[in-house]
Amino acid sequence: MYPGKTNRLLAYSIDRWQRGMRYTDALRQRAENMIACKRAGESPPERRAESVRGDFLRTG
Repeated sequence: MYPGKTNRLLAYSIDRWQRGMRYTDALRQRAENMIACKRAGESPPERRAESVRGDFLRTG
């Protein structure tokens, strides 16, 4: 009926699904890193966004 709209909807659905999978994988990797640090007796690494924001506020 509307092949252009159908293709765009399909492309959007695939993109949304892929982004969701990447987000979930990033959370899984972060959790694995935190568990590994905890088992090794180390403190977990700081989040990059917080350290960058903190540096900006201190120098800015």
